[in-house]
Amino acid sequence: FAHSSSTPSGAARMLESIRKRTGSLLVKGLLGLLVVSFALWGIGDVFQAPRDLSVAEVGGVGVPASALQAENARIVENLRRTLGLDAEQARAFGALETALDRLIDRETARLEAEAVGVGAPDDAVRRAIEGNAVFHNVAGRFDRALYGAVLARNRLTPTEYEDGVRQDIARAQLADSMAVGANPPAVLARTLLRHERQERTAEAITLAVDSEAPPEPGEAELQAWFGERRADYTTPEYRRITAAVIRPADVLDEVEVSEDELRAEYDYRIEEFIVPARRAIDQMVFPGAEAAEAARERLAGGAGFHALGAELLDLSPADMDLGMRAEDELATAELGAAAFAAPVGEAAGPVETPFGWAVVRAREEVPGSTRPFAEAAETLRRERKIALAQDLVADLGDEFEDARAGGATLEEAARAIGVATLAVGPVDRFGRLADGGAPGAAPPPIAEFLDRAFAAKPDEETPLHDTEDGSYFTLRVVRITPPAERSLDEAREDVLADWRAERLRADAVARAEAIAERLRGGAPAAEAAAGAGAAHRTAEAFARSAAQAGEGLGPAFVAAAFALEEEGGVSDPVVEGDRVHVVRVTGIRDVEDDDLDSAARSRMTDRLAIGQAGDIAAGYSEALRRKYGVAVNRGAIARFFEN
Repeated sequence: FAHSSSTPSGAARMLESIRKRTGSLLVKGLLGLLVVSFALWGIGDVFQAPRDLSVAEVGGVGVPASALQAENARIVENLRRTLGLDAEQARAFGALETALDRLIDRETARLEAEAVGVGAPDDAVRRAIEGNAVFHNVAGRFDRALYGAVLARNRLTPTEYEDGVRQDIARAQLADSMAVGANPPAVLARTLLRHERQERTAEAITLAVDSEAPPEPGEAELQAWFGERRADYTTPEYRRITAAVIRPADVLDEVEVSEDELRAEYDYRIEEFIVPARRAIDQMVFPGAEAAEAARERLAGGAGFHALGAELLDLSPADMDLGMRAEDELATAELGAAAFAAPVGEAAGPVETPFGWAVVRAREEVPGSTRPFAEAAETLRRERKIALAQDLVADLGDEFEDARAGGATLEEAARAIGVATLAVGPVDRFGRLADGGAPGAAPPPIAEFLDRAFAAKPDEETPLHDTEDGSYFTLRVVRITPPAERSLDEAREDVLADWRAERLRADAVARAEAIAERLRGGAPAAEAAAGAGAAHRTAEAFARSAAQAGEGLGPAFVAAAFALEEEGGVSDPVVEGDRVHVVRVTGIRDVEDDDLDSAARSRMTDRLAIGQAGDIAAGYSEALRRKYGVAVNRGAIARFFEN
């Protein structure tokens, strides 16, 4: 069947989506029963912490337990998705403490932002949200329906999230103002760069781990070796799974988009197709209006912008360069208007900003443009079809759940909407099949699917779960094969292979130790290598950061060479893959300051500044806690989370 749309209005789409998901009589009936049960039993005790329960106070303002519960739930869910941790494991991982720290830092930053008058305009909040790739659909565009779904999945309302973004922007402004003090001394940058660029020349004596099998071990020896490593040969838990998957890609051919709809969509989203003019902006910021005005007058009189910035503020051209910016990408609307009103090359300002009085000038301008409908039509068609396919999949998901609510099994509900079920596994927690293959039948994203599968109980049908691409899946664990220790007979082939590899490696290491002793006794490297049947070569001038010192001389060889502090030093055996090296350093070349190019010094300074900025931010956070006062009620936290 064909599926078409009517109005492209974002609000209308949201309302339509809500109506679709609550439209069936069965769903309405279930909602009604829930409402009645809440009325009878009391919804407050279920969903809310007691009103007077605060888990902490920041500046005399209470942090409610419900806020900590919500933040902790978001962190736990993220840990579940990324690391597969359950709630108890997440708590042991420090999720609750992280949640508490985040809430305290947000509140101290909010109080400080209010105190110094730093905020974020609505446009900045909108740009931050629309630029977040988490809310982009498969076509790479901000999707309002996806935005709502992601917030719901993370237990946030739009107001809560947007307030959080506003606070984050204000907090970032405060942090950026602190980071201005990150100015590592040049001598530190030079010292670290010299250390990083120091070079070694070294001799490498390399033994290949023998590929010829050693004598077979006796049964008693093999049994003892296996007994010490029995856990290494335990089979993982395997699960066999039945799943139903509903994907937008499977119904794309069933949706149609008319030319009129495309034009309406283009008109509705016209701002996306307007490329604003951009200017290369330089900026100087002064603590007072008088100093800024004096600088502007000197610029008007012919002074060079870069020269004046160096004279008055000790700034380099890079310090003053804001890059190519659109008008709405500058610190304030007033600054943007001034920067774009002045002719290219002329100074504008002074304009007051949160960081002082700014004087700006544009070095060049790239004019704006509008992408015509003819060029945008195909992109719009693809995006609209994807959006309609996602709506259709949501409808099918509703029908599927209605069928299950009416008593249908997973298989019966899938047949009712025309979806085939999948048989997956037996598969382990990391997606490996018992026969060593990959679970090609499992739906993407495989990690999310496996998270649900390994959290489910046997024969339990999971709720329909939505993924970021608009797909839905549900599953039932058909059979669980628990982990099992294999006997020596069952694992004999693997055990013998591992025993042989370990024995061969140990033999090579023992031969390498004998070579190292000869080198320490003064034997020439070529002679020691020849006597042991090893390869000998010289690795010329390699740096500490080198990925390898030569063919087959990888990071372990490089690290061993730089661990030796003197010429003539000899390493212990270095195992690297199927080779064992002995290293003797034959030369150390220190780098002088004159050998360090300015670009390298600048990069090192930037790296140090980033580290310093992080330290400053941490110190600033601690200072704000002391300024406003923080009291944590550990007893309240324990009582609340125990209950």
